[in-house]
Amino acid sequence: MKKSLSAILAMLLVGMNLCAFGASSEPKSFENELTYDVEAVDVAPISGKIVVYPNDTSSPRKLASDEYKLSNEGVSESQIKDNTCFRQAFLLVFDSEGKLIEAGANLLANVGGRTNSPQLSVTVPAGGFMVGFDGITPQPLRKAYDTAMEGAMLYNATMSIRYEIFGEYDKTNNRITVKYDNPKAPSANAKKFLFVGNSSTYFSGTPIKFKGLALAAGVEVDVDYSTFGSAYLHEFADANHERGKFFRSKLNAKKYDYVVLQDAAGASRQDSLNSLEVIIPLIKANGATPLFYMRYSSTGDFYERRDTAYKYHKNYTLFGKTYNAKVSPVADAFITSLENSPEIDLLADDRSHHSAAGAYLAACCWLYDYLGVDPRGNTFLANLPEETAEKLQEYAYKTCTEGYKYPDDPGNFAIIDGTEYANIALERPYTAEGKSYNPDKTWTDTNKTTGKPLGKYTDGMFAPAGDDGTIGGYETNDLTITIDLGTKSEIKRVLGDAFGGPWGIPSPKCLSVTISFSDDANTFTEPAAMTLSSADTMIGSWKRREITYDASGVNARYVRLHYTVVEPDSTYSCIWLSEICVYGTEGKEDDPADEYMPGDVNGNNKIDTSDYAMCKRAFLRTYELSAEQLKRADINKNGKVDASEYAMIKRHYLGTYTIPGTAGN
Repeated sequence: MKKSLSAILAMLLVGMNLCAFGASSEPKSFENELTYDVEAVDVAPISGKIVVYPNDTSSPRKLASDEYKLSNEGVSESQIKDNTCFRQAFLLVFDSEGKLIEAGANLLANVGGRTNSPQLSVTVPAGGFMVGFDGITPQPLRKAYDTAMEGAMLYNATMSIRYEIFGEYDKTNNRITVKYDNPKAPSANAKKFLFVGNSSTYFSGTPIKFKGLALAAGVEVDVDYSTFGSAYLHEFADANHERGKFFRSKLNAKKYDYVVLQDAAGASRQDSLNSLEVIIPLIKANGATPLFYMRYSSTGDFYERRDTAYKYHKNYTLFGKTYNAKVSPVADAFITSLENSPEIDLLADDRSHHSAAGAYLAACCWLYDYLGVDPRGNTFLANLPEETAEKLQEYAYKTCTEGYKYPDDPGNFAIIDGTEYANIALERPYTAEGKSYNPDKTWTDTNKTTGKPLGKYTDGMFAPAGDDGTIGGYETNDLTITIDLGTKSEIKRVLGDAFGGPWGIPSPKCLSVTISFSDDANTFTEPAAMTLSSADTMIGSWKRREITYDASGVNARYVRLHYTVVEPDSTYSCIWLSEICVYGTEGKEDDPADEYMPGDVNGNNKIDTSDYAMCKRAFLRTYELSAEQLKRADINKNGKVDASEYAMIKRHYLGTYTIPGTAGN
């Protein structure tokens, strides 16, 4: 971007002892004009005083949080280290035109035994200045600070400011003046968002950046917070927890359009699902729509971060599917950016929280996923270099529209004889015949409310060890899993896994596994033996084996695996699995116009006692029909099976009635 005339004039004013930048940007008077004496320049913050940090150079000036030392007088060494520099200060950073661009408070330093402070410095732009003050300073200045922050939850850091506030530093008289208008209440058209989560949501003012992007695109957004450092969703789900009480108070006090949810990095999938069972009904009772924010990974190097991001990708995709809610793939967008522009640092100084660039990338993803607005070309740059903002806008759009393909991902695809085949079992439903493992435990595959599988075996996630939350256990020596692929498909290979060893769980070497296939879920091929890898892979104290079957182009809709513990090395009856992948080519969905015989539930081209029995059991809810079977059983086209339909089928095969559309059958 070219430097404006006002910016050039501002640089000239530096030599005239006046950092009064903003006059050219304020064609009107402001509702608030605050003028204060400056007690000190370029020293550590002083209690009850205003300190200014000018930048009279033509280059940005970085002020480290440990750059200025407090007085040692009457203070212990540990207290000096703890209160170094900006620990107790509120900060306002103005650019060369006098516009407030950055604000925050309580920056820590890596001293006094503290390490990994989230933000270790603040940058004053060329020709600009920073104001530092504390809570004892006159409250009008704190009010200006609060207005600039727009209700954002933030501490130990600064964030970019979008609210228009202007400042002047008069060096001659050693005074500062701050000017701004009072905030206006959101209009009736504003889309109201409540963000629920922890610092991965609020750090660096990500919701405010989202608000700025939306407003630049012509969409008014109002953001609110139910966020706390290191918070877990189970705390918000708990009505007796302080965070749960706060969350409920927010929902009781205001009607929201959307509530955005993000769980802690350490939360297991099952912990999150258990929490969501409580939280989602509360959101819907408020009249709001739940949304998910797929949090980013900040673990280790690029490859470690990609592995962790993949975990979040799978978890949040499942949450979205479970509750039919949109998911913003921020974790995937971070990996896309790291892969294409590693020079853009998405992490803060502690390498755990996100940086200003990371916050902007997340906000761009939210803009597209939550509001349906393309971030590309958005004029709100959040104080980032134009080139950086443009790249992040592009990465957000690319990820939100195309997704990110994780390499070497058995949960998504496999290379077989040089050809890539998708995992066509991914997110497909399945049934389980076998005694459930305790639904209150992390390692169960059973929903404690419905008694049905949680979907762990087709979520595309292989457990890294037998104690991981992606494990789905059954307390039995005999388990049958039947996967519905949705359509008749060409199958090339089936891949699964099994764990055992600790906790009295039988070793996977004790398993015998067979596989069979069907077009209609009634008649299956003769079971064939699957192959277990010949030796255990040791993961800590856990033993793991892969289970495979090369199908050689089998065509079927249903895949059934039967697991049996044949020679248990433990007295505990349990089968411990995490995933089943079916690689192949998905068949086309049946055309609704395809001809079929109404009442021919099992699809054998005739109506007989089997059709009657299936239809009656479906009505009595002792049998669950597939989508195809339901279509055939639903003779009166009311979307369900009722008593009249199984009566019509019975009368038809007895010859006392003819079902319409079956003449001659």
